[in-house]
This record gives sequence, structure tokens and C-alpha cells, in this order.
Amino acid sequence: MADVTHYKKLNGDFCRRTGLISNPDKLALLGLHPRDAAGGFWTDDGKRLSAFCRKNPDYHIISIVNPGYKVNRFVAGCYRYYLAKGDDNPDLQLEYPPEVVNHLNSELLLCVRSAKPKL
Repeated sequence: MADVTHYKKLNGDFCRRTGLISNPDKLALLGLHPRDAAGGFWTDDGKRLSAFCRKNPDYHIISIVNPGYKVNRFVAGCYRYYLAKGDDNPDLQLEYPPEVVNHLNSELLLCVRSAKPKL
């Protein structure tokens, strides 16, 4: 099993370096409305985010190619995007092994289940 803590640190480093903006309130101040509580945008938001970045060159897009692979550039047709304002080096990327993705998904599911109101 890969060291999940190591990949969590790599993810934090990637997000800090690229300046990933995950706060929906900050995005709303920019006139953008993410599709989830973590500041993510969906496939059909790609054109809108690209237009925003053309008008605001200090910002760039991070593409989530699949749940275990993110790149610091726009890739058309990805399932999730994030806006960033930091290091825009398009060669920056982060890839998790499948077992780390599975572990993180399990953690997320437990968190969501515990946050749901009890019926």
C-alpha cells in the first residue's frame, strides 16, 4: 500500500504552489459559481473558465483528468476543473496510485455519511 499521508502532503504542496482556489465565496467575488463545496467546476464549465482566464491572465485552470490525476493546465473534456492563481507551470502535475484514490474516496464517503442529518 502506498503511503497515503505522503500523497496528502504532495497534494497540499501542489495546491499551495499552484494557488488553487477552493473557497466558493472567493470564487463568487470573481463572478464565478463553482458546482461543489470544494470550489470545483464541471466539464461544461471549461469554456466559461477559459474565457475568464483569457480576461484575467493572473488566473489559470487546473484540470482533474481523472480522480487520481491532476494537471496544472486546461485539458478539454475533463470531469472537474479548479481555478488557480499561483505558479502556472503547465508541466506541474500530480498522480495518485489507484490504492490511494480508493483510500481517499473511502475517507470522503465516511465524512459525507457522518455529516448527513440522522433521519
